[in-house]
Amino acid sequence: HKYIVVERISGLGEFYVQTDAKVGDEILIEKIENNSGAVQYYIDLRHRHAIVFQVNSIKGKRCVDILPNDLIEDYANGVNYDFDVIYNGAHHILEVKFLEEAKKKITSPRATKFYDLLIDGESILPGYSYQEYIELVTDGMRLGRMKTYCYSILKMMEDKDE
Repeated sequence: HKYIVVERISGLGEFYVQTDAKVGDEILIEKIENNSGAVQYYIDLRHRHAIVFQVNSIKGKRCVDILPNDLIEDYANGVNYDFDVIYNGAHHILEVKFLEEAKKKITSPRATKFYDLLIDGESILPGYSYQEYIELVTDGMRLGRMKTYCYSILKMMEDKDE
């Protein structure tokens, strides 16, 4: 059997509604522990204005579907979408080319639209893995691999006067 590992945080529905979270937004979860062992947790959200594509496969062909987002409609060109982007450090035209509409699974309630991502007429999808995310951040129009999580530890000395 093939297992797909999904990285997700669950139980945050109310937070998403309160902050008007969208696909591609960044969630920051902080755990602060002082020298006495007291722990506090903080959560924040940063709106990133990103269009997110998820790499998929239909009939053995690599493709993407567009995760729900209002931003993409501004770039519509018929059934396709065209963007001026920065990809691998250079300016390019990205064509999001419609391939077909199909159900992801037999049990899916509705069909999904699938696309290819073309830079200079060539698909960039062979460079990405199944279920990976590709994002286009509209502030700067940068296209690239989406980081789904980042973990870091910062150790700071407490001010003894506090």
